[in-house]
Amino acid sequence: EAPLIRSAEYWFDDGNIILQVESTQFRLAKSTFSMHLSVFRDMFTLPLPANEPTIENCPVVVLPGDTAEDWTLFLGAIFPK
Repeated sequence: EAPLIRSAEYWFDDGNIILQVESTQFRLAKSTFSMHLSVFRDMFTLPLPANEPTIENCPVVVLPGDTAEDWTLFLGAIFPK
């Protein structure tokens, strides 16, 4: 299993949710991210299980079936630099 790495571009210290795709983690603000995608807005309103993993008090949501490269490109469209 590959070691986990933080996205160099999409790891925001003020983020409050961590999305993990493959071995890459993206730390984002729920409010900013869900503003662009209603499916995540709905997901973020659900309570997290008590045993949900966390990093720095942020819940970690694992997103299987996608690639970190795809998510980096996708986030670039949502968070233009």
